[in-house]
Amino acid sequence: MGYVFEQDDASVAKAFRRIAAELAGKAVAQADHALEHAGPPADETVHELRKACKKLRALLRLVRPAFDGSRKENAAIRDAARGLSFLRDAQVAAATLDRLTAGETAPPGGLAALRGGLAARLREAGEPGRARDALAAFRAEMEEIGRRARRWKLDGKGFDALAAGLGASYGAARRAMQAAQERPDARRLHEWRMRVKDHWYHARLLSPVWPELVGAHAAAAGELGELLGQHHDIEMLRVAVAAEAPEAEAAAFLAGLAQAREREIVAHSLALGGRLFAEKPKALTRRWGVYWSCWRDTSAAGLDG
Repeated sequence: MGYVFEQDDASVAKAFRRIAAELAGKAVAQADHALEHAGPPADETVHELRKACKKLRALLRLVRPAFDGSRKENAAIRDAARGLSFLRDAQVAAATLDRLTAGETAPPGGLAALRGGLAARLREAGEPGRARDALAAFRAEMEEIGRRARRWKLDGKGFDALAAGLGASYGAARRAMQAAQERPDARRLHEWRMRVKDHWYHARLLSPVWPELVGAHAAAAGELGELLGQHHDIEMLRVAVAAEAPEAEAAAFLAGLAQAREREIVAHSLALGGRLFAEKPKALTRRWGVYWSCWRDTSAAGLDG
């Protein structure tokens, strides 16, 4: 049915179990498909599998105050995703280099050697045996998580089961933005990115309560998360480039491109974030709770609470 609460869901608890089981099941099916073919999984497959884990963890954070098993299940999902991180890290560095240098008419020749080094690292990370072992382990763990998800229970009904988690994620993103406004360094921007991603997923889950408003809010949060993700990718590229030790001209050229792009990202992110997180957490939670009640009242099934 999708990564949203639906009016056809009989209760919030059942919706929670449905969404979690669907995500885990889809990840298992994607892993199975990749394992049926020789060679390492495609970049897009790795991306989708890791994204499923992020969605699951965000779902758990939304209901965390009402779900006793949240901490344990979050750790299991985190560890499953971590097993694939070596594949994704190599992919990101190579793609970010290409994105930064795209359209440059006369980059220094040393960049070709750097690209070659990153490509070799990508091939090493994607070595079929290592990649397939990691994928098989991921698949087994996600199958177990999906099986447990069908028995998860919530201590609370309706919006009451979601309100505290929604307010906490929004408040954490707002505080992380304020810290980034004071000093927009890589560490603070990365922390803000993670908190924005949580809130983005929560807004997506709740977008049916008022698609034109909450859906637009979710779209803006998604745009902000993408911007901050690009900043994080550039920082990951810096680490990868340092390990390759490129020639001085290529390193200086790339550093200039990276710094210019990061300045653009920070300016755009802070402007967008200032609008997105202008409201205080209690006010947003109360307002979205009213939207929920109105939406629930129009439901034939009637989500509990």
